[in-house]
Amino acid sequence: MHDNTHSLTFSTLLIFAFLCLWHLAHYFPNSNEISKFIDTMSVLDPDWVSGLGDGNNIFLSRQQLFHYVIAPFLKSGGFFWATFAGRLICFGLLSVAFSELGKKLSLRPVVLLLALALFVDNQSLAAGEWMVLGVEPKVFSYALSLLALALFLSKPRLIYTIAFLSGLSLSFHPLVGGYMTLALITTSLCTSSFSSMKKGVGASIAFLVGGAFALMPILKFLLRVFDSNQKTEQLPASAIYVFLRTPHHLDPYSWRGSWWYYGAGCLVIIGITGYLLLSTYKRDVSPQIRNRVFTLILFALVTLVPFVLGLLIRNLDSQGTFLQLYLFRTADVIVPLITYLLCACLLEVSLHSAPPWVKYVPQIAVIVLFSMLVPTFVRDMKQLKNFPVGQRYVQRDWYELCLWVRRNTLRDALFLTNPKGSEAFPWLARRRMYGTFKQVPLSGGLREWKERMKLLSNMKEPFQSTGFQLSSEMSRRYRLHGDAYVQKLLSITGAEYFVTESSHKLSLPIVFKNAKYIIYSQNLSDPLGSESDRRGEYDA
Repeated sequence: MHDNTHSLTFSTLLIFAFLCLWHLAHYFPNSNEISKFIDTMSVLDPDWVSGLGDGNNIFLSRQQLFHYVIAPFLKSGGFFWATFAGRLICFGLLSVAFSELGKKLSLRPVVLLLALALFVDNQSLAAGEWMVLGVEPKVFSYALSLLALALFLSKPRLIYTIAFLSGLSLSFHPLVGGYMTLALITTSLCTSSFSSMKKGVGASIAFLVGGAFALMPILKFLLRVFDSNQKTEQLPASAIYVFLRTPHHLDPYSWRGSWWYYGAGCLVIIGITGYLLLSTYKRDVSPQIRNRVFTLILFALVTLVPFVLGLLIRNLDSQGTFLQLYLFRTADVIVPLITYLLCACLLEVSLHSAPPWVKYVPQIAVIVLFSMLVPTFVRDMKQLKNFPVGQRYVQRDWYELCLWVRRNTLRDALFLTNPKGSEAFPWLARRRMYGTFKQVPLSGGLREWKERMKLLSNMKEPFQSTGFQLSSEMSRRYRLHGDAYVQKLLSITGAEYFVTESSHKLSLPIVFKNAKYIIYSQNLSDPLGSESDRRGEYDA
């Protein structure tokens, strides 16, 4: 393999084009983006939705740098432009990082692209993590960390730049940046790449400068964890988060039973490709590339340390104290990524001795891949002309309901909505919800969120399910409430409106109804208030 086979600019553009075709207009925006943008707007403009949330919430403060980056797009073009431009930026950063990694491994752009095509469709080992999908703080963090890793592979002397990029990754997402940085430091110690104490001090300063935005959220988190004044008789917030709200990421017992097949397969492939590249193909692989392959394998194994630790302590950590730290996060995506990169390296080496016509197979495969992606991309782009209507989370009936709410209710009105599937309500209707399963910050924090979910679903503890299954059960029970319980809900919460599906029949007064949804209210007069108490025309 030779460095001159790789054109960084062409590789970056090729990968960028692939990522855009694959997901620029797909699920636009997705539920995570909707939630992140709502969080950002609640911080930027507390009056955006009256009483929406607490800007000092730790879930929001740890995303401060992301808020600054995405704010101009939200202010200038709303959720459409924030999603569109945000994805372009994220895909651009990832393309640069992937291309740099490919260059360090002397992979041709087409071979690198084939590896990434497999990766983006199989990003997670088990815990549902991803780095290529939409606009989120962690995407920026992964891109910066991978760029730091690429620099480390070839130019460890650029320690200050590597440290600053790692710190910036930490600022965007403390957990992703933290785990990636620790893995990089551990790898450097194992390979003796950094030996100068003076450089270590300088690198620490560069890291702290880059990670400045993460310092306060980390401090707040540590103070919360070690707060001795927490009520011991209550279920800790960490347990609520790990075992009820987010078990698909944090609790191995909630993963699919066959998850370890993929994980074991990746490790076997890493072992085989590593052996072949480091021994069998020594004549065809330069010492420089062998060192980089070895470093990548070591990096992957280091990221597995917290993953394995999480598996070992699962039965001991009943409070979720350690599991809440996303021990499975980095290995969940880094191991598959490095697996496919090593396969690409082996393919590149094998093609050197292949017949001439075989060497064109990667190019042909890329052409076929793009020809398959283009029709889907065109279809998804056409759907954007009616934005936000027609997207996965904004069907026309839901849009009509939200538009009516925004034009016909007081700005400080409180709504009861289904715990599942109402994430877009604050964005579209600009009104408060009592709570949703997904949006913890808007539901008062973890302990308050649990109580609100119990109230909305009329469920008692202990719950018989968790995570996605629990949210579906809560949604089902919400749609079964009778008149008496709905009136009780309205009275306890102080809400004025009960939003549900049109098939949910109650004897309460109806203030809005379409083919799929209905809004009940105890107050038939339903005063609109002055123009200053309401929002104007709808804008997405």
